Amino acid sequence: MVRLALVAVLATAVVYPAFTQTEFDVASIKPHPPEPAGGFQSSMRTLPTGQMVLTNVSVRTLIGRAYPSRGSLQIVGLPSWTEGIYYDVNVKPNRPVSRDDQQEMWRALLADRLKLAAHYELREEASFDMVFARADHKLGPKMKPSACPAPTPVVPGTPPAARPAAALGAPPPPPPRTGAEVMASCNGMMSTGRALYAPRINTSALASFLRSSAGRLIVDKTGLTDFFSVEFSYSDPRPAAADAAPTPGDAAEFFTAIQEDLGLKLEPSKTQVEVVVVEHIERPSED
Repeated sequence: MVRLALVAVLATAVVYPAFTQTEFDVASIKPHPPEPAGGFQSSMRTLPTGQMVLTNVSVRTLIGRAYPSRGSLQIVGLPSWTEGIYYDVNVKPNRPVSRDDQQEMWRALLADRLKLAAHYELREEASFDMVFARADHKLGPKMKPSACPAPTPVVPGTPPAARPAAALGAPPPPPPRTGAEVMASCNGMMSTGRALYAPRINTSALASFLRSSAGRLIVDKTGLTDFFSVEFSYSDPRPAAADAAPTPGDAAEFFTAIQEDLGLKLEPSKTQVEVVVVEHIERPSED
């Protein structure tokens, strides 16, 4: 009797580990068909089901899904065959997943199909410090205090607000399509070519946006915490041909526009950032 009781106690004490999915339920990686000359198009979509469809994307883009940028856009150690080859990728988890879970799923997928082994490594890179252009810290005419209210935080579990009876069944209003509409509606931000429309943005987000044109990481050193209304345009920061004459009405060159329009400037610097280092990678295996 004592022995049976002991067995019963031990049986009830067993704790089974919770199941955690680390792989996509559905995953497909296929070479993208050759594009006609001048017809390159790439897209990434997430469907309401959680399915992600990536079309005509590079190996570099796929690695970025598994190893997101931690300050550096560099991926060190990629072999030459990864350049100029593009893939169509279709993945789907069998349940809603967090961003961290999704990252682990991408790592598992690339380790399986591309035999990818990679890690983060701290290195020093050229960067820019974003600072005030003037000693009195006065900002430029295109950077004004935002008049837009802060978005109302969404409390988890709160049902969406009911729409007026007259609006039931009516399609939602179209999103803003022009920079002027974005500024008037306080709705997000818009970049059209070399122009930025942002009715409510802080300097940290501004530095992140300007990074692609600057070609380097931009570190916000202004110390500002307020939100601003920013609307300015600029020309390509790359030097034009020596014999190229400016066109009347051209926007100011990138670095000049930041200084004159925003009252800020970018000073060359160096920053310790984490880069992705590829240890091993192979061509994707067939589905």
